[in-house]
Amino acid sequence: MFEYETEKNYPWNSFKNQIKEIIIEEGITSIGKYAISNMTNLNKLIISNTIQTIDSHGISNCPVLENVYHYSV
Repeated sequence: MFEYETEKNYPWNSFKNQIKEIIIEEGITSIGKYAISNMTNLNKLIISNTIQTIDSHGISNCPVLENVYHYSV
């Protein structure tokens, strides 16, 4: 995933408060800076085993995120 200077730069910024679940599928190898940040309704994050790195603030300030799953293919 790309790196962003702030959460305001990512393409889904205008929808961030509507996002409740994110699935990062097989083949994605990194979560870029601020890619998953300040999502006030994100509750569930599913990450494939191909993720090798999570950059600084890659996943941050998601106050209701309670369910994080890691799966292998």
